[in-house]
Amino acid sequence: MDRNDHNPTRISFLQRLVAGDAGTWQDFDAAYKPLLRHWLRNHGLGSADTEDLIQEVMLFVANNLGDFQHNTRTGAFRKWLRNVTVNIARNFLRKRQREADGLAGLYALLAQLEDADSGLSRAFEGDYQRALLHQLLRRSARGFSAETMSMFRQHVLEGVDAAETARAHGVSRAAVYIAKSRVLSRLREEWAEGFEMEKG
Repeated sequence: MDRNDHNPTRISFLQRLVAGDAGTWQDFDAAYKPLLRHWLRNHGLGSADTEDLIQEVMLFVANNLGDFQHNTRTGAFRKWLRNVTVNIARNFLRKRQREADGLAGLYALLAQLEDADSGLSRAFEGDYQRALLHQLLRRSARGFSAETMSMFRQHVLEGVDAAETARAHGVSRAAVYIAKSRVLSRLREEWAEGFEMEKG
């Protein structure tokens, strides 16, 4: 039987980070580090410098997240995180005096990320949300059987007809719809608990 865990005390994603919840930090690391790595490497920063910069950003977030004041506006945390990343990257590059090392693309990236309305800022936030959505799905899967998640992925994510999904798993169509409903319900709970999507 699936264990669809309903937590009566809704603790937001940010609160779990501030509290030092290991699982939440793993989710955040798994979403944000690859995103940073992708953006920095694609704009001219070498592998070693990229890893050093990522560590500086994550250390700053860990040490200063408790001081972050959410203004209840959608995207407040993402904006703070983007600004933190830009400021640390600028200081990182300034200390290493890399202006002459072919990093014009990276400086242009940082300039555009400072503008919340730029296309690159919107793309950055979109990538970040998609990465966290992937982690949200992984987190939600912890309370369900492998078969339930398999049916959900096939029917909802891959768009396979409910009847075909049911045949593939040897269950009724009703079982497929139940799996879909239960997983979506858990996803909505994680979202509502502040898993840094719209509420962030």
